[in-house]
Amino acid sequence: MTSFTSAIRGILSLALALTTVSFLARASVQDDLASTVSRALAAAPSNFQAFHSNSAHSDRYQILYETTTTLRRFCPSCAIADEYADTDYDERWTFSFKRLVPQSWSDAQLLAYMRATLSPLVPGYLLTYEEKSDSTYFSWWRKASHTFLYAATFHDKSGRGFTVRVGHYLPHNLHVVRFSRGFTDADKTELTAAVQSFIRLGVSDAVNNFTSMRGKALDNAYFYLSHSFGETLTSCHVRNFLDAETPKWIMSCETPDLNSSDEISEIKDLIRSAVVAVLPTDFNQTTDPTYLGLDDYRWDRPSDVVSVNISHFAGSAFSIEIYHYLK
Repeated sequence: MTSFTSAIRGILSLALALTTVSFLARASVQDDLASTVSRALAAAPSNFQAFHSNSAHSDRYQILYETTTTLRRFCPSCAIADEYADTDYDERWTFSFKRLVPQSWSDAQLLAYMRATLSPLVPGYLLTYEEKSDSTYFSWWRKASHTFLYAATFHDKSGRGFTVRVGHYLPHNLHVVRFSRGFTDADKTELTAAVQSFIRLGVSDAVNNFTSMRGKALDNAYFYLSHSFGETLTSCHVRNFLDAETPKWIMSCETPDLNSSDEISEIKDLIRSAVVAVLPTDFNQTTDPTYLGLDDYRWDRPSDVVSVNISHFAGSAFSIEIYHYLK
């Protein structure tokens, strides 16, 4: 009986110990998250200067900085970036990372954990909450300091958890994503030159099915262009539709996205003028809706069945295409 009682006591002691360890582990994780976010919030007004070096690499959207040894010790996956102003947001510095939680957690558990851990760290901040089909967002904002805390849930191949972003908006934008806030006069000049170069090179090689313009082949029907027209005309390629009812080869490029109806109208006129200025005189403008279809403008040369087409996608970007019909 004594042995049995001792065994029961041992089991209960072990269960209590495991429960305590589990509680402490969960508390430790929560404390670790709170500590990381608290440090980031404290460093936000200085653009996280203590946590990044001067080494960085950039693209057209941001500058991503190398983090310091100090930061990597307590947050090895943290990233610090200067994100450029764009169509929707001003320039901001961000401190971001991901946190995984047990797969067994319900949505309610995850949201309760996020709110319980993060809300106490941002007293006086304005909270915005949004629930979508694939994610739930918490956003805390403090206008006086231009700082924010943002958290969003995710569930993907990496697991179940949430992303955290601590940020600080600059008082004035130093970097803006090109074209995101409209075309400058210099951008318009560059676009005009790019369109005219596209027309000259494409039309002259159309009867050869754009052989000299074809670069790397993705497959037998899709080729990247061998020539760059700069940042104002991108997504360039040559395609063929040899099995279509009307077989054809097409060379095309796209402008950047446009941001307003006024800008769309202005750029539409600019592209049209640029095309007309260099298009050979044996092209005729097509206005018959049967042939124009969804295009804004089209010009045809019957002698070799080549056309130049301008269209736009739901008011965002313009596409410039040159067709060579094979019959």
